[in-house]
Amino acid sequence: NTVPGSFVARIGGDEFVIILTQDRQKTAIISIAENMLASVYDLAVSVDVKALISLSIGIILRQKAQSDLDDVLFKCDAAMYHAKKNGKNNYVLYDAIEPFLRYKHQVELEMRKALIDKQFEIYLQPQINIINSRAVSAEVEICWNHPVDGLRTADQFVPLFEENGFIVELDSYMLEELCRIRKKYADHPLRNIPFFVTVSHLHIFEPDFTNRLLALTGKYQVQPREFIIAFSDRKVPNLDEMKRTIDELNVAGFITAIDQVGAGEATFTMFRAIDVSVLKLNRDFFGNHEIDQKNKAIIRNLISMSKELHLDFIADNVKSKAQEAFLTDCGCNYAQGYLYCAPLKAGEAKDYFMEHVKGEDLTIRYHFNNSLSDEKDGNEGHCYGNITFDQGVWKNTGSLYFHGGEPMENIVQLPVDVLNHESFTVSMWVKAEILNNWTSIFYARSNNGFLSIMPYAWQRVPMFRFKDGMDANGWYDAIGVDFLANEWTFLAVTYNQKTALSRIYQNGKLVGKKENVFPIDGFKQVILGGDHYQNTFTGLLSELWINREAATDEEIMDLYRSFTDSPDFVGK
Repeated sequence: NTVPGSFVARIGGDEFVIILTQDRQKTAIISIAENMLASVYDLAVSVDVKALISLSIGIILRQKAQSDLDDVLFKCDAAMYHAKKNGKNNYVLYDAIEPFLRYKHQVELEMRKALIDKQFEIYLQPQINIINSRAVSAEVEICWNHPVDGLRTADQFVPLFEENGFIVELDSYMLEELCRIRKKYADHPLRNIPFFVTVSHLHIFEPDFTNRLLALTGKYQVQPREFIIAFSDRKVPNLDEMKRTIDELNVAGFITAIDQVGAGEATFTMFRAIDVSVLKLNRDFFGNHEIDQKNKAIIRNLISMSKELHLDFIADNVKSKAQEAFLTDCGCNYAQGYLYCAPLKAGEAKDYFMEHVKGEDLTIRYHFNNSLSDEKDGNEGHCYGNITFDQGVWKNTGSLYFHGGEPMENIVQLPVDVLNHESFTVSMWVKAEILNNWTSIFYARSNNGFLSIMPYAWQRVPMFRFKDGMDANGWYDAIGVDFLANEWTFLAVTYNQKTALSRIYQNGKLVGKKENVFPIDGFKQVILGGDHYQNTFTGLLSELWINREAATDEEIMDLYRSFTDSPDFVGK
């Protein structure tokens, strides 16, 4: 009744062929298909049974009577397969997919030769710590440098390789090429950057997958920890096998990850069952410059959950400063996308990472052991007025005692070079004897403004202030929490000029931040204990450390604990 004037044949257990007679318009044939789909809902069976029944319809139009029947059935079957793949209970016209099928056939003819001819090229996209703008890892992307079509991106061929199984060979080729790159740049900062590699889910069914990876790393004398091996959240064919594979990779020393978090249906099931170190957000969440409220809520909760589980969380496809600001507000430290850097060939990547990888320790440390020089006997400060030395927070280190006074009285001036760089971290132990509002313990002045660290600024809280000297209302304040007199407090501040973000920490914890901070550079004066505007500080300053990079939350906490966990710590 659904298909009047037709010939219907059953050719398999659940497969039927319908040949429509007469000359029918395309719209009429589509209407027949839609009626057939709708008829499933009218079946006189229980709801439970009806839920198990679906139709997938492939349609081929206007075939000549002399057409080869097997060829016609093959095309119908291909269209029906696409209907199934697209979620069942729908129809697909062969004409609509014929260009794709021709492309698929061409790809399958070319793929093995392409592998032999090394047409597949590796690109690296930096994954950035958005707090200090340092590169922390690099996602591996593979492209096909086709001799005719030019550069084919992964989305143009990887799904096809997943279907036909060739992805296993391509992954093996890619992993060996990455080991070669590792060995080639063994003495380069790129060696310190783990490669984030998303491999096919088909590998979880290989009992020797981990051993093959270990054989590769051993062959090229690289360490497993130099690779982050990721599986996609989009496809989890067997959770038990994935758990087994990831456990083996963890034991072998590889870092493990879940990619495209939020794309699949089993996200939270995976989190409960699988022990990984890194989560990477599905790039579709940042498909547009504007993020809607629903996606914001999902991202915010995923980040919060990752922190609770002690997992690193990487946002993907970040395009704008507004998206970055949202991520930092949610507590996300890591991201990648065109806002930071496009994917680079290995040769280009080495130059990028030379500039953006954390290098040697550039921290200037003042221990104040009866000296105003740093621990390397450089960057000597000069005293103006009455300053004395006292016991520091460690047994064998000292402190400066500031006696208070009028503005710029009884202070220490440091060389300006200690702070003249784009980003920085300043940390110190402070013990205030008298709480004077707005008094600076650390102050730096330039031609276009100043910055100040005030232990007790306003309403009993410390403050990290930037002031735009050309704008009467240009105050940029990161505000802390309650500060107490006569107690040692660890104060730390960070500033990243690239992200225009300042942060303030107390006793290792982030307590305040300010976005879109006015950039101050070219400092002319760096002062300890006071400034040009308020009475000078009264109390102790110990272990002043200055670094020319913005430290992360974890690094600040580690620094704080390096003091408090030491048996020589006396700053309680």
